[in-house]
Amino acid sequence: MREQQFMRRFKSRRHQAGVLLIEVLCAILIFSFGILGLVGMQATAVAQSGDAKMRSTAALLADEYINQIWISDRTSATAASVLQTAFSSPSGAAYKAWLGTASTAGTVMATLPGATAPTVTFTPQVAGCASTVPMTCTSQVSITMFWKAPHDNVKHQYTVNAQISLY
Repeated sequence: MREQQFMRRFKSRRHQAGVLLIEVLCAILIFSFGILGLVGMQATAVAQSGDAKMRSTAALLADEYINQIWISDRTSATAASVLQTAFSSPSGAAYKAWLGTASTAGTVMATLPGATAPTVTFTPQVAGCASTVPMTCTSQVSITMFWKAPHDNVKHQYTVNAQISLY
């Protein structure tokens, strides 16, 4: 009788042999998928952080340019020539200085990776302005920045619109 009990235990143990190894391998597999997921999330977070940095840099550059427009001569007599020629024309002095080159620190071409020339458009509303002082004329300025991030080949853009008061 004792021998039969021993044989039953021995057979049941033999049937379970290797089950612990399978359980360990399954646990390692599940853990590996979790780690791979975390690595993927980290890579996505780094890429998104880089994109956010480029967007904030583009916003800063556009804001600096709008500030230059604000401190320029914006009288109604010179608004058309100053705003259109100096600031929005690719041959304008203010535009060229802001655009810069890849070796000129603080300019669009040196700051944004893979940047192309931004578009600056003015929509002056001088025609309907009163001739009394102070004038209540405005001009809408739209600046669109373009760049390509180093980690992808997608053309990114950032557009800002501002209302410029003329006097």
